[in-house]
Order: sequence, then C-alpha cells, then structure tokens
Amino acid sequence: MDADLASIREARDLLEQAHLAQKQLGQLGQPAIDRIVLAMAEAAEAAAGEAARRAVEETGCGRIESKTEKNLIASREVLAAIKDLKTVGVIERDEVRRIYRIASPKGVIAAVCPMTNPVATVFYKTLIAIKARCCLVFAPHPRARKCVAFGAETLARAGELAGLPRGAIGWMTRITLQGTTELMRHKHTRLILSTGGPSIVKAAYSSGKPALGVGPGNVPAWIDRSADIQRAVREILRSQNFDYGTICASEQSLVLDEPVERQVLEELKRQKAVLVEGEQVARLEAVCIKGSSMNPAVVGQSAASIARMAGIDVPDDASALLVRLQTVGPEAPLSHEVLAPVLSIYVEDGWKRGSRRMEEILSFGGRGHTVSIHAEDEQVIFGLAERNTAFRIVINTSSTHGATGGSTFLFPSMTLGCGGPGNNSSSENISPLNLIDTKQVAWARDLVTSDRQRPRRDDRGRVYFVGPYNDASI
Repeated sequence: MDADLASIREARDLLEQAHLAQKQLGQLGQPAIDRIVLAMAEAAEAAAGEAARRAVEETGCGRIESKTEKNLIASREVLAAIKDLKTVGVIERDEVRRIYRIASPKGVIAAVCPMTNPVATVFYKTLIAIKARCCLVFAPHPRARKCVAFGAETLARAGELAGLPRGAIGWMTRITLQGTTELMRHKHTRLILSTGGPSIVKAAYSSGKPALGVGPGNVPAWIDRSADIQRAVREILRSQNFDYGTICASEQSLVLDEPVERQVLEELKRQKAVLVEGEQVARLEAVCIKGSSMNPAVVGQSAASIARMAGIDVPDDASALLVRLQTVGPEAPLSHEVLAPVLSIYVEDGWKRGSRRMEEILSFGGRGHTVSIHAEDEQVIFGLAERNTAFRIVINTSSTHGATGGSTFLFPSMTLGCGGPGNNSSSENISPLNLIDTKQVAWARDLVTSDRQRPRRDDRGRVYFVGPYNDASI
C-alpha cells in the first residue's frame, strides 16, 4: 500500500509540474520549438549507444547494437521527418475555399513505455510531443525504470538548455499499476500515448481519456513465386535478429507459395534457420507460450537461448527457429505472437489462398497491424494489399524495419496504429500531427470570390458556386 501511495503521489506531482510547463510551452513560436527539438535530437543521437547498453543490462532482452540502431532511428530519423513540419500557427491554407487551420497542442500527455523498446520509445515520443508543443510524463515498465529515466533526463537537460520549460518532460521512478492508472486518469492528462502489452493498452482506452494505443502485431509474411527468394529470406532473418524480434512489426509467420516451398526452406537452412520437428515442437510451445500469450522469459532472446530453454540442441549461431503448422488458433500455440526469432510456416497454393491464411493469422492477434509481402508481380502485391486488413503493407523488406520507417519512407515511429480492426483510434504511424488539434477558420461562401470559385445566384435567388462547389447551393 505504501508503494502504491508513493507512486500515485509521484504521478500527481509530475503532472502538476507538466501542467505549469504546458502553459509556457504552448506560447512558444515555431523557431523556438524547432531549436529545442534539434537540441534534444542531437543529445539523443549522442547517447544512443550508452542508452542501448543500459537498456539491455536492465531488461535482459535484445541486443546492444540493435537497440543503438533503434535509438538512432528514434532520434536522427525522427528529426529528419519532423524538422520542416509546421506545428505552430497556421499550418494549412486553402486559399481557394478560404479555409485555414491553426494548430493547438492537445496538452499534457501520459506516455507509457514498454520493456522491449524503452529508450527508443522515450526519444521518439519526446521529440514528436515537444514538436507538437505538448508536455509529457513517462510511466516506464518496471523492468525498464532506470534506462527510461536516463533517456528522459538526457532529453530534458538538453531541451532546457535550449529553452524548454522545466517540468515539460517528467518520468516516474516509483512504478505501480495504481500509480500508472493515476497518471492516465488525472485531470491534467489530456491524451494517453500508450505502447505496451494488451493489458496496458486496454487500461489506456478504459481510462476515460483520449488515447493513442496500439495492438499486437502477429505479422504474416507472404513469399510469392515471383519473389527473389534469397533476398526475401535474408530480409526476414535480418528482421528476426534485429533486437531478437522485440518490435511488434517483426514477422511471426511465413506463408509460402507452394511452388517455391522447397526453395525457401533450403534458403532458410542455408541462412542458419533451424526447423524444429517431432516431439521437440511441444517442448518449444511449452517454453514460448504460457496460458494464452507469449512467455515474457523468451522475449528478446536469441534462437539458441530459446532452444536451450526447451532442451533442443541447435548451433549457437542459429538465426531462427522454424515450426510447420497447419492451423491457426489456440490449438496451434505457436500461431500466437512471440517477440523472438521463432517463426511458424504455412504453405498455400497461390496468393488468393495465401491471403486467406494471412487474414486468419491477423485475426488471431494482429488485426490492423502489418503484412509483409515478398513478390515482384505487382498484381499479387496489390491483390494482397486490398484483401488484407493490415494498415502497413511492406514490400520486399524486413517487416521490422519497413513498418517502423527504417527501410521505407513511412513515418519513423515506435507507435503503430491498428485502426478500427485493432480497436485503435488511429491506423497511422503516430506523428506530431496526431498530437495537435486544429482550429478551422472559414469564410462565408458568398465572400469567397477567387477565379476558381465564383458565387452565382440561380433564378430562385439561391447562391451557388462555380468551381469546386459547383453542385452546392445554400
């Protein structure tokens, strides 16, 4: 009880500080905001390696080199994507219809951080929040408390030297469920930006506050008969070994086009993936899945480490563990999402059957998230894209890097919305534009007199417009 009370008190104190800082931050102009964001991004980039080391040591999952790359994406790449973005004053002008949009920050954000990507999430959320002129308070996973504090303090110090109001970035150090709940429900909280497991995302959406939470991935990858097989396998295994699969956009299942099944399996073996068969499958299931969800003990562990937990002998440099499956659902435990280099394999004849299997996989725990396609035939690519319910369809690249914007031109993001199918409020890679409200300033139609839109009166005296509104009347 004392720990809960201390956590609640800390959440309230941090929110009071952020509320006061918000009044100052909301008055800053675009040049001042951009100077602060640049200073913080440069500090984050400089600290990327040290932050990665601290995250791996504290959480016990992932790889230092991968987390360093994540931190660079969340600092350098995010800065490149937002540096020219207008988030203050008039941000959109429609001179033809005389409609203007003025940015207004949503206000103080409660930012929940996962264990899997703790510091990268801090860097990313801080940069997009301050760019939108929103203060924020972090609630880290209990196993990532120290590294989240390191990341947040690094950015707060750099930001304050550049003019950021003190208290604009806060972080909890006393972590309990009650304290995090208070952070999300407090009167000063205007928005929740939640990244983590299903329970914390559900709590965010149940808080009574607007929330941007994201669902699980369970990403299927289609390997078509038109694919460059060697490249496809290389990209998939690159994804699996990037921080050992801790990003929710990492592939979980491979759906193989039947004519290339043998070629793909041979290439997977050549690139050091190991097929688990016979009674060893049950042992792997028991290690990876506990009850109806993944076992936290395997998250971010290498293929060899997971095999040892299951009593399976594989080489130390194994790139992934593979299991053939025939069905999707509770009766096939490894069709669940497992944030580690473990892949289920299905075989279907043709992309239309493949699409049905992929949709079945998404429906079992990845609605709206991501689909990966390896193909050269654009009819196949667009056919699959139209039929599946995922909102990120990445082509011929690592799903991890593609969905998060590391190897595509999608917005670089650590929060990937899953839209209506995933019970999320957004289907986008969350950016500063998701953290602002816009005031709409609109002129009377009869006063809009540009050459492209001229008001006229019909024989009954009603005003109508020539141009964009030529079928509208008032």
